[in-house]
Amino acid sequence: MTKQVIHILAVVFFLLGLNNHLQSQFFYSTELQGIVKSIDGISISKAHIINLSSRMGTITNKEGTFELLANKSDIIQISSVGFKTLIYVIPATEEVKLIKYFTLSIDTIQLDEAIIYPFPLTLEELKEEFLELSMEEEPPAFDLHLDEAGILGLPQTGAIIHGPFSAIYEKFSRSAKFRRKYEALIEYDYRKQEASKIYNAELVTRITGLKSKDEIAKFMQYCEFEPDFVIHAKSYDLYLAIENCYSEFITIKE
Repeated sequence: MTKQVIHILAVVFFLLGLNNHLQSQFFYSTELQGIVKSIDGISISKAHIINLSSRMGTITNKEGTFELLANKSDIIQISSVGFKTLIYVIPATEEVKLIKYFTLSIDTIQLDEAIIYPFPLTLEELKEEFLELSMEEEPPAFDLHLDEAGILGLPQTGAIIHGPFSAIYEKFSRSAKFRRKYEALIEYDYRKQEASKIYNAELVTRITGLKSKDEIAKFMQYCEFEPDFVIHAKSYDLYLAIENCYSEFITIKE
């Protein structure tokens, strides 16, 4: 009886491994490798790379590189806060393994007129100034620029395994890993949108005195704070972080 159970388990795990192998070879015929940069050649980290055809996603690392499983003719969306969204369609005649360079253009945002006031000279007055800042509460602006109806209507890709082995499949399959990355992107994008309501061009201008849109964009790209820090930090701590980063930014420019 024990030998029969061992044989059955061996067959089951063999079939699971064969299924994953066939899935990677059949359902995903292309491994897209890319590098995302701005127009001036600066690598863009944490850019969202989403395969609209399979609903899989990933993000770029510090060097702006990424890897994503895809099929020929799949539609790839590349986006990052502060840049225009780029759509790329994988040609049907491409090689199996792709290495592409993607360049994102700066997205020009029209801001309301800002009146710049000099900061108080004493530290205590400076603290009071920030504590009295009023932030208008608005509903969450959560938008990945995706066609919800189109995505929900797309067919599911890959195999669905029911039964006690589904947890193993979800943990180790490449398809499930990319799906979890996609869900993490959704959550991260929400926090990033919330942080952009606090750490924005208007606040940068008020603290640093920068007025040029290009200079502000370069500074915010250089001083890219984590969304959780921006959301939870006290106003005074956020001000000091921006001021310290601005000092480094000026030194590098010189």
